[in-house]
Amino acid sequence: MISLNIYEGKTFDIRSASGTTGDSRSFYLTGNFDGINSLYCDGTFTARNSTLTLEGGEGQQIGGSGTLEFHHFDINNGTGMTLGNDIRISGTLSLNSGVIYTTSENTLTISPTASLGIGSASSYIDGPLIRQVSTDVTSVLNFPIGKDGHYRPLQMEVSHATNAMVTYTADLNNANARDLNYGLPGSIDRVSAVRYYSLSRTGASNLNSVAFTIYYDAGDGVDDPSNLRMVMDDGSSNWTDIGGTGSGATSGSITSSPSGTMNGIIVLGNTTGGSNSLPVTWMYFRAGNTEGFSLLEWATAAEKNADFFEVQRSFDGRNFENLTRIAAAGNSTTPKYYSYIDRTSPYTIVYYRIRQVDLDGEYTFSSMKVLNGKTSPTLLFPNPPVQQAYTIYLSSEFTGEITVNTMDLNGTILDSRTIDKPETILQCSVPPSNSAKNLLVQITDASGKKWTGKLLTVVNNE
Repeated sequence: MISLNIYEGKTFDIRSASGTTGDSRSFYLTGNFDGINSLYCDGTFTARNSTLTLEGGEGQQIGGSGTLEFHHFDINNGTGMTLGNDIRISGTLSLNSGVIYTTSENTLTISPTASLGIGSASSYIDGPLIRQVSTDVTSVLNFPIGKDGHYRPLQMEVSHATNAMVTYTADLNNANARDLNYGLPGSIDRVSAVRYYSLSRTGASNLNSVAFTIYYDAGDGVDDPSNLRMVMDDGSSNWTDIGGTGSGATSGSITSSPSGTMNGIIVLGNTTGGSNSLPVTWMYFRAGNTEGFSLLEWATAAEKNADFFEVQRSFDGRNFENLTRIAAAGNSTTPKYYSYIDRTSPYTIVYYRIRQVDLDGEYTFSSMKVLNGKTSPTLLFPNPPVQQAYTIYLSSEFTGEITVNTMDLNGTILDSRTIDKPETILQCSVPPSNSAKNLLVQITDASGKKWTGKLLTVVNNE
């Protein structure tokens, strides 16, 4: 069939499909009836022991408000499919080709009786995946998950004291785990700046033990597998070392030690003194606009095969534009410092982030910073000065002849200069006789408009 639309109050029973008699029929959906949905159910779908295969040449979606439970479900569509409804698998989910996109509102649940493999880089689940368990026999649960083109499956080996129903949910986040600001144990000096796993467990309180296996690849920054560990949050905003050792450099897997508890997050970690970069070690990303322009500063403690940074800006926190590209250090084990001034930032809320791209095309994002518009038309940068030199960036609000006074904090003028209608960028230096730690810079234009800013932590030439 091209597609299937089941109306409210109607039932589609697999026995009504043509082909082999009985309950184990197979049927294929090859397109979409409305340009979006390949299967839309507001009624009832009776799967019995059938196999449904999606194999269209375009993106396919399963939608509607009816209850959808499939026995065997195959995806064989390299373009992928999206869930617009909750679906449940009771037999087998076969990931042959294409990504299945899920959300917390449109879920994919694997029942206790169903089987699921580990997937592949060309076919996995992008979004939360739910697995149900109802056995007291030790079970290995596959979570073939990924995000935004990055396939990073997870396995859980769980042991339960009873056969009461338990539900596990796992999702991958391509985000910096360091931004969570959890405390580190003494055995770990950093966690991944690339991605982490979100986990949840609901149902019976019957957990005996759980061990995790996660897979890493190029872009995860694993260069020292013997010092790679798995780290889990302790439920109180701290990380705890749950052991393991990487199977190889660049790509491989790591399995944790068994644990009697399971909290919300697991992530790759580097042992104290190890050399796993994971991958660019961000020291900080800062943004400020208290002096009229958006000043962005970031630093890395270590870099591995880093190519460049993209400075990105957004006005809604979702759709970003590239402002500039700045070359990275490449390979470094010492701190590197970067900055950018956005002189076109409008008087409105602005979102900034940094996209770091490796030589192999892998990338990570910094945390997001939000600025609430400009507050002043002038910027002193760098502040504090470097080797006594700094630059004044002027906006067009200043007109005519400009007077620049450099003063101490008591208002005593140490240096004064008058400049005819200047460019927007003035190269300046600290007065050579200065011995103060901080100075004031006052700018006055021909109309009498004034602006005063503080020049921080000035040091002597010595």
